This record gives sequence, C-alpha cells and structure tokens, in this order.
Amino acid sequence: MDWSHYYATLETWVSEQYRSFESTRNNLLNMAMERERFIQAQCLALSKYGAEMRNFQHRTPQSVPSTDARSSVRDNEQRPRNRCKSFITSKRTVTSS
Repeated sequence: MDWSHYYATLETWVSEQYRSFESTRNNLLNMAMERERFIQAQCLALSKYGAEMRNFQHRTPQSVPSTDARSSVRDNEQRPRNRCKSFITSKRTVTSS
C-alpha cells in the first residue's frame, strides 16, 4: 500500500469536507442575520403603525360621545405586550449566552 497516496487522498477529502462545512456554516449565519433584520424591520413597522394609529385616534373629534367612559381605560389595561420587543430581548440573551 502506498501510504503517501493514502495520506494525500485523505488530506484532500478532509479539506473538501471542511470547505463544505464552512460554506454551510456561512450560509446558515447569513440566513439567520437576514431573518433577524427582517424581524427588526417588521417590529419597526409595527411600532410606527401603532404610533400612527394613536396619532389618528387623538385627532378624532372629541365631541363624539363615548359609549362607555371607562372603555379607554379598559383598552389600555388589556393592551397586549409588545411581542417584538420581548422577542428581540430573548434573542439577544440567547445570542449572548
């Protein structure tokens, strides 16, 4: 058995496997970063939409009587948490660990 040929073939195979692994790793990292940018853009759009809706609601005529004076208080109490902020915070804690 020609050991030099065996080791040369083995070295070629290992280097090909390493290149394939690095390529896959880089692709996965790029996909994760792209997904994070997408989520951040969606959160920004959602927060801007919320701000615009609040501005719109504040501009509505105040002379229109409310059906229930306490409804706005209830609405504020029942408003869901900002899911985008909690998602990004959890993603940062997982990434930094």
